[in-house]
Amino acid sequence: RRFKEGRGSDGRVTVLVIDEMDLLVTRTQQLLYNLFDWPTHRAARLVILGIANTLDLPERLLPKILSRLGSNRVSFQPYSADQLMQIVKGRLQNTGGPGLTNSPFEDTAVQLASRKVAAVSGDARRVLELCRRGAEPRMFQTSQVGAKRKLKREFGTIEANVTF
Repeated sequence: RRFKEGRGSDGRVTVLVIDEMDLLVTRTQQLLYNLFDWPTHRAARLVILGIANTLDLPERLLPKILSRLGSNRVSFQPYSADQLMQIVKGRLQNTGGPGLTNSPFEDTAVQLASRKVAAVSGDARRVLELCRRGAEPRMFQTSQVGAKRKLKREFGTIEANVTF
């Protein structure tokens, strides 16, 4: 009701950020239709910002949804190999990263992973997943349980398919 009729609103605008919006595209696209219908109501004080990893998202949407989207698009370039290396090194800083003792990686391994991912997609999640997978065998070999926990905390559990 708040977004359709403005009831209970104190006059402030609500900004709804939808990340990974391309994952919400279904056959009927009913969820997206309902989301983008709310701001069209006269009393609605709602702005929706959609973030997608695909450039063709508008082309995949049904016309009834596309008509509700604004025409503003901001395209971001994929990360370069140098940027990906900085991201990985920043994550490894607290875990005994490259150049430090107890490092699960050589500097060249981080460079190679960063270059490979930059050439394919530039997706930071992919390089972090690749590094996490690369570090797991070493963590098991050396029985560094504490280091393994730190790596998991720094890299997180990222669900991504990494293939080269």
